[in-house]
Amino acid sequence: MTISEYREKAITKLIKKYNGFFAFSIEQFNEAKKEGLKYVSRGSGLYHEAGKVKEFDEEYNDIFKKKK
Repeated sequence: MTISEYREKAITKLIKKYNGFFAFSIEQFNEAKKEGLKYVSRGSGLYHEAGKVKEFDEEYNDIFKKKK
C-alpha cells in the first residue's frame, strides 16, 4: 500500500468516525446529516460532528505524520 492509499483510507475512516460527510448545497447537507447531531463546517464542503474539532484535527495530523 502506498502512502497515498494509506492516507486516503485513513481519512475516509476518520470522517466516518466523526459522522462527517461532504456537502456542496443545503439539499446535500440535509440529506446527509443525522438527526440530533450538530455539525461544524471545515471548508471545502466537509462537515463533521460539532464539539469534536480538536480530536478530529489531532487524528488528521497524525495521518500525515506517518511516513510509511
